[in-house]
Amino acid sequence: MSKPAASEQLEQELFARLVRATRLSNGLPAPGDDLEFCATFPGFRGAQAAMRARLLGLVSQVLAHRGAVALRSDVGDDEAYERLVDMSDRMLEQADLAHDGATGINNATQHTVVDEPADSAPKSATAAAQAKQLLRPQLKWQGEIDNSDAPFVPKLRAKPNAIVPLDQSMTSSLALSARLASAAPGGPGSAAERRPSEDLGALLARGGDADHPALRRAAALRAHASDLGLVGSSAGGPNLASAYSFGHPYDAEVAAFAPSERQLAVKAEQLYRPLHETPCDWVDTPEGVEEMLAHLIGQPEIALDVEHHSMHSYRGFSCLLQISTRQRDFLVDTLELRGALGALNEVLTDPSVTKVLHGADSDIIWLQRDLGLYLVGLFDTGQAARVLGLPSAGLAYVLRHFCGVHADKKLQLADWRQRPLTDDMAAYARADTHYLLYVHDRLKAELAKADQTQGLKASDTDSATCSVWARSAAVSRQCYRIEPYDPDAASLQALRKASTPMTPRNMRAHRALFVWRDALARELDESPSCVLPSHVLLALADKAPATAQALHMAWGQAMRTPMPALVRARATELAALIARALDGDEEAKGEAAVEN
Repeated sequence: MSKPAASEQLEQELFARLVRATRLSNGLPAPGDDLEFCATFPGFRGAQAAMRARLLGLVSQVLAHRGAVALRSDVGDDEAYERLVDMSDRMLEQADLAHDGATGINNATQHTVVDEPADSAPKSATAAAQAKQLLRPQLKWQGEIDNSDAPFVPKLRAKPNAIVPLDQSMTSSLALSARLASAAPGGPGSAAERRPSEDLGALLARGGDADHPALRRAAALRAHASDLGLVGSSAGGPNLASAYSFGHPYDAEVAAFAPSERQLAVKAEQLYRPLHETPCDWVDTPEGVEEMLAHLIGQPEIALDVEHHSMHSYRGFSCLLQISTRQRDFLVDTLELRGALGALNEVLTDPSVTKVLHGADSDIIWLQRDLGLYLVGLFDTGQAARVLGLPSAGLAYVLRHFCGVHADKKLQLADWRQRPLTDDMAAYARADTHYLLYVHDRLKAELAKADQTQGLKASDTDSATCSVWARSAAVSRQCYRIEPYDPDAASLQALRKASTPMTPRNMRAHRALFVWRDALARELDESPSCVLPSHVLLALADKAPATAQALHMAWGQAMRTPMPALVRARATELAALIARALDGDEEAKGEAAVEN
């Protein structure tokens, strides 16, 4: 379906203005730069105040256009920014849904919620969360999702290219017992207070039911560890007094890695093939994985990247894995193959194969957590750009500088859950890896020149080349771990960020709502901001409606937008939660969180 000429022109004009605004904003002094110095001049402060007033006015206009209440005159910058982002997200989501409906894209599991009376209990928490038709690919692997604070267990079932065997590299530790012993019973730092989903020690101390979800998760955790041969099985059930946390399965291999002479050598750069002339395979079946692996084995270097989604998931998930060689590109559907890519470790952990990624810090974590994949022999082109002191270490600059390729910024925030991908999305995803091996060649040559000017060889430990390999190894040694949730710290941080004064009673209401939101987001695998945006939570805590009717009135006064079905279905529960918090009922801190 071709776009109307007027629509195309409007899109181009909007994009041009966004580019110009971004360029101008990047030229402004920033905190820690020259901002403090510039702010000593009255003229600068006056211009700054005038610009702030104008921006707040524009934000208020956007909110008013969508029927939301205008910003207060004393609103903080963080709250104004958050409200604008929240409204923009809603508008973009509505536009995406309308676009998908117009183009016939409907390849997702859909859920529609029927409005219920405000004071009735929801028939299904999951159904109540789906006020709109949403892409929910995680429903395909719902049994795997664990949003609790239980320790993460690596997904490895085998360890190719091992120096240290799997069972030795994943030795367990009893870290939880020490934490529980040091926590004061019932105090703000105790096991029962650290998070809404109680940990095992607190449950056991109270004689917890073996059917409790947290204990079932512990049983599954130990069963998986037992399958891996890390702990002994127990006919009487898991050892619930202990929680197992594991180190990096390939830490020893990454630590022992040293680039070979071939990997250090500067060879004639091999120019990339044009994108439209390069074969590209869409991989979404186990058979496709086998065919791709057959091509990858024997390649001296490969390029990788990961596309991720976090807006509608508590911890986010990987949607797409891009892999490129000198001959072809692969787009791997990790939504379909989430648990079927372990065989790729045969190549990814082979130290003789250079794995080229750009800015791999997040990719390393997503590969470990979602796909059970690890990298030995990483060359991070972002680290190379930093060592060389290039004007920017961003991928967009590197591609433009070395390849003359201009990345399409319009797809930077694309929703990678969408299936099938549009042609533009596929081209954008391929570009992240297609040119990267050529960039790797050019950067190696630049590093060699830098070493020569210092009278160093690439193999010298203090050379620029070795520095890049060492930095890359440090990135690949990152290990995914789950940090325990601290509702007190999280709630106080949110209040400080909002800069909104509150009485102790309202602060208790804010904390109770904060815990409720986090618990429900975990249960539904939704981001907390989508369950209840922070500025809405702040407004409810400030007005503290203690009845369902008062909650509806407060919502209308503060938001002037329809109450989401999820909140409407739980209005009585929320009002009771706030009432208990105002009365100082300590149970409101977490006991009223969503029951599993």
